[in-house]
Amino acid sequence: MGIPVPSIGCQPGQATITMSLDAVKAPCAVDSMIHLAGRFYFDGAECHRLTAPTALKVLQCGDPTGSGRGGPGYHFADENLTGVHYTRGTVATANSGPDTNSSQLLIVCGYCDLAPNYTVLGHVTSGLDIIDDIAKAGVAVDSGLDTTDGRPRKSLTIERFHITSG
Repeated sequence: MGIPVPSIGCQPGQATITMSLDAVKAPCAVDSMIHLAGRFYFDGAECHRLTAPTALKVLQCGDPTGSGRGGPGYHFADENLTGVHYTRGTVATANSGPDTNSSQLLIVCGYCDLAPNYTVLGHVTSGLDIIDDIAKAGVAVDSGLDTTDGRPRKSLTIERFHITSG
């Protein structure tokens, strides 16, 4: 079998975002993503959080509840943390502490000075311009007083999350 390649079909009017996955360095995280995508877990979910202060520019997706607290009900150990750097286009699992990886993804859209605490799944290989466009639009005004962390002003809905072998 080839390397799994996920693609996210976005709402009408937006192109597809394609990512390469590293199943060798993050086997549990990649297997979880394949499992959830095969059960349509991500389909219809909006990317619910944009974090865009000076040192942390990420778009967070993968929570069907849109709250940032939703997940599939299981967790697994962190993987692939040694010497990790979160460069633009990196896709990593979001977590709420050590060994709490789940379904949510961080897509790095700019400079990102994160501690090496997030399992790297792979990288965006096409469609990063869509992520850039969402990041450029910024955070929605109704997200509160913090204009650098909240619901993206420009929404991104995952219509279909496809996994294929490359």
